[in-house]
Amino acid sequence: MTPGACYACDREAEFDRLPPPYVAEFGEAPGFHLHFHVVPRPVDLHPDLRGPRVFGLLGRDEADEVSTHERDAFALRLAARLRTPADAKG
Repeated sequence: MTPGACYACDREAEFDRLPPPYVAEFGEAPGFHLHFHVVPRPVDLHPDLRGPRVFGLLGRDEADEVSTHERDAFALRLAARLRTPADAKG
């Protein structure tokens, strides 16, 4: 599986099939805000890229990246999935 290919699925259950994501927090510089990364984990993530080594997927060739269109479509599907009934009232 190429990096980011877990985004390509457009079935509603795509989020339920994935292992729990990695969550990394960075806030080490004085005066800066906290910075979080939520990193989805493909089911077939290579063992060499597990844990903090998942950041080894950054800086890959452009051909290995998820397209802007795929990223945007995924973000919209995720946002819709995270909305609650209270969000609709606002």
